[in-house]
Amino acid sequence: MKNIKWVLGILAVLIIAWLIVGESFKETETQQTTQQNTGPSDDAPPFETTAAEIAKAYASDSVAADEKYKNKAFIVSGSVVKKDADASDHAVLVLEGGGDPSLEPHFILADSEKSKAAELQKGQAVKLQCYGKGEVAKVAHAEDCELLFIDWK
Repeated sequence: MKNIKWVLGILAVLIIAWLIVGESFKETETQQTTQQNTGPSDDAPPFETTAAEIAKAYASDSVAADEKYKNKAFIVSGSVVKKDADASDHAVLVLEGGGDPSLEPHFILADSEKSKAAELQKGQAVKLQCYGKGEVAKVAHAEDCELLFIDWK
């Protein structure tokens, strides 16, 4: 009988410890999910910039550029150098940055903008509202971009 009480006591302690650790893990997991999902719904209003400013910032100091652009909403203007599709079939605009042509900033459009992107031509001036993704393979990237203005000249 004494052994059963000991076993039950140890079992009760283990169950309580498991519940405490499980709640702690669940809270940490919720915090991580919340941090990952704080994307384009950033409370700060978007600031205005140009593709040339973004390219120059990443060329000179990518850490400082990430601080300014990554995980932030901004409005960017520039001229279309190229349009393409990424591996997920999202429309991607490459805007003129004024530097090395292979390092021009890339802007991944929201799916809702695909039909507008199909009509764009090289050299057209555009204005996009985007969310900074940071540097990918030495190239500045932004995502969830919406076309705000297209110069149809």
